[in-house]
Amino acid sequence: MKPALKIMHELKIFGVCNVLAVLGLVFGLASTAVATTFPAITTQPVLWLDAGAGVTPGATFTWADQSAGGAGGHDATQNGADSQPTHQTNVINGLPVVRFDGNDDWLQIADHADLDIGHGVGKGFTAFAVFNSTGSSAQRHLFDKRGTTFDYGVFNVSNASRWYVADPAHQNAPLASPGPFSILSYDMDQSGVDGTSGTTNIWVDGVADNSNPQAYSAKVAQNDDPLFIGRHGAILSGYNLQGDLAELIFFDTVLSATDLNDTGYYLADKYGLTPESAVPEPASILLMLGGLVGMLLSRRRRHA
Repeated sequence: MKPALKIMHELKIFGVCNVLAVLGLVFGLASTAVATTFPAITTQPVLWLDAGAGVTPGATFTWADQSAGGAGGHDATQNGADSQPTHQTNVINGLPVVRFDGNDDWLQIADHADLDIGHGVGKGFTAFAVFNSTGSSAQRHLFDKRGTTFDYGVFNVSNASRWYVADPAHQNAPLASPGPFSILSYDMDQSGVDGTSGTTNIWVDGVADNSNPQAYSAKVAQNDDPLFIGRHGAILSGYNLQGDLAELIFFDTVLSATDLNDTGYYLADKYGLTPESAVPEPASILLMLGGLVGMLLSRRRRHA
């Protein structure tokens, strides 16, 4: 039998409804499979630190930037042996993390225009972090772009996540209890006509803070200081991150709702996390429903 006729014959035997069922379930489930590369979204990150790629312990601990959206090469490094975090394997969903001890571990990235916000109408910023924090009482800084002046930063204290874009423009948002990993996402839209004001949003595990969007004003100018990972920018110790950082992603713009959502799904799938927002995408739901409808129709035909 010719291949085309054979296929048609098999489809006829199997039944169109069963084909619909199988395709719907297969493709519906496949679209929620674990992602292995950064998703193809409309804007690529200017900083991408993934604990599963480019981590090299040694005399200089290096966490290599994997981004392709900016100048690249924004590696996070630490020369001091006593201040180096450690690379731990098989920690979350079989994937590694960079672990900070909460005492004196931290990394820094050299200043660059890709990493500055400063002043300017229309300037934007979006960050994602997959991390846990085992210390809750003192401030535990996740990332901090400040020295003598503030540009931006996020830290947690007393089970809350806190962001700032000026001093004392601090705002709080809920954070999961110490221990479990969370996906933190944060954006800043400098939409004020004066170039120093706008709004921010923060989400933890896909759940928006009740105050979103939060207004800010009096944004300070960009600085020439490094971007610090795991420490307060102006204080060497005492506010260091205690916990694990699996991934850190920066965009030099406010992501669209679609890109924000797709990046969140990518991280949830990759690390086996199930935040409230990590449900199958609408397209997946429609495909799976189509598959179930196909099975029901097939069942009715067999019992008619």
